[in-house]
Amino acid sequence: MKEDKAVELFLEGYNCAQSIVANYGFELGLKEKDALKLATGLGAGINYHGQTCGAVLGSYIVLGLHYGIDQARDQEGKARLRMILDAFSEKFIKEYKSLNCKDILGMDVSREDELEELRRKNVFRELYPQVVRTAASILEKLLKEPEV
Repeated sequence: MKEDKAVELFLEGYNCAQSIVANYGFELGLKEKDALKLATGLGAGINYHGQTCGAVLGSYIVLGLHYGIDQARDQEGKARLRMILDAFSEKFIKEYKSLNCKDILGMDVSREDELEELRRKNVFRELYPQVVRTAASILEKLLKEPEV
């Protein structure tokens, strides 16, 4: 399953965004090395700011690669992608009550003391693999059938 590979990449040490983009990017024309580089700064809520979860951002990138537009005036395409991204967000929020990393973790990764506590409590090995799996599962469904 694709979700398992995303989790495997995360457990290898890649961030949540990298795990999603590298897992799905190849099928959409990205080399794995480029996918990993592209998503590097998005982990931990955009470069450890605790904002939008990297697994969400990585999923947006993949959905953009799959459903995005390449014509500036393609308003219908823009609207369709927006609806697909909204569908992703709605499903993710239903599971985690937020798109933000600090809300999901219950602590602020932008604060060094809280980041260290999260690491000490092994939260990134216990909670976040499931967050990556959830994002990948939602993404997988939307790649097959966008529901909009």
